[in-house]
Parts: sequence; C-alpha cells; structure tokens
Amino acid sequence: MITHMFVWQVKFKFINPLWAWVTAAQDMLKAGYVMHFDPKTMTHRQTGERLYGAGVAFGDALKYAASRTPKNAKPALFGISFDGGTSGVSNRSVYPICVSVLNFDGADPLQCGLVGFLPILDLFASIKSTENCLAARAYVMQKCIGAILDVVESASTNGFSARLGGDILRFKPFLVAVRVDSKERKTYFGLKSDRYTHVCTHIYVHTYMYTHICTHIYVHTY
Repeated sequence: MITHMFVWQVKFKFINPLWAWVTAAQDMLKAGYVMHFDPKTMTHRQTGERLYGAGVAFGDALKYAASRTPKNAKPALFGISFDGGTSGVSNRSVYPICVSVLNFDGADPLQCGLVGFLPILDLFASIKSTENCLAARAYVMQKCIGAILDVVESASTNGFSARLGGDILRFKPFLVAVRVDSKERKTYFGLKSDRYTHVCTHIYVHTYMYTHICTHIYVHTY
C-alpha cells in the first residue's frame, strides 16, 4: 500500500501466471475433474441445430482454440479476473488478481490460481477523486494487468510445457475470459467480459501518466 502524497515508484510482484494456471489445473485433476482439450458438437435431434451449454467441450472458445493449436500441443484456456474495488465495497485492504483454468466444466474455486495483488494508492481523501489521482490509479491498474498478460502472450507463439497428471504436455495459451468490474471494463479496457481474444494479444490500452503522482512501476515475476 502506498500512502504518500507524492508516489514516485510502485513495485508490483506477481507469480508467473503460467505456473499458477498449471498448479490450479493439477489441483482440479487431483480432485477428479476431467480436463477438456478436444471440441465436441451436440445437435438437436429433430432440427439438427447446434446446441450449447453441455460443457466447455461444446463451446466456440475451445473449438476455435483447438483449430489453432499445433498437433503436438493442447489448447490451454486462460481466464483472468480482478476487481478494481470501486463497486460493491467502498474500501478493501487487498485487490487480488487470479488466473483460471477454463478447460474444466463447473465452477470450483480450485480452478483459480492467485497471481498477485494490485498495488493500492491510498492517497489523502482530499485528492483521491481528483483527475490526476484517478488517472494514476488507472495507469497502475493497466500496467500491472498488462505485465501479467505479457507473460501469457510471450508463450502464445511457441507454447509452454508442463507436467499434468504425470505426463509432460505442451500447451498453447488462449485468453478466453477477462472478468473485471463493469467500470474498469468500459473505461480502461474497452471490452466486454464475455469476449475472448483469438490470439493472446494486448487487450489493455495506454492511459496518460501524470508524473507528479507516479512515475515508475517496477514489475517482478517470481
């Protein structure tokens, strides 16, 4: 937490999101869940119309990812979620950032892996709502989330290897879901929570930096 009137540096440390994804996937497999890599199709018996909702294997995200994954690899469906904290709860001590493994059906908390926490610019109440402070907060948020996405994106070309279920597998990551507050989604990211990216590319946009609030962000990955 940064509590000074003038903040010159913000240090942001986070766990490698690839490692967090693999760890969460391993926990899900140990709990008896089935990991889906191959798309399936279900159709109406009478009309032949394609049906959705039976599981992740029947969705368009896995279908698209599988069609663009090399034969020697498997599609790794990533989700990322964070809460800027401006809706629902007025003040929080921490703002967690999580990645989720979306190759499973259901909504078990084991699917989520904690990556880190957003730095908090706990400024004086008299300036917290000023234009400069809001811009600095948006900048910090996007730089931190962007740093995590950079790690995922760096593996999108050649993939990454991991041991799952006793086997060493090759994966190609796909960013399938970004779950954020409505305000952050519209103001900072310009996207909808149900939109997935065809390729792991940057989905954050640059905001202007007000140098007298914050000038440097140091990013460290464990």
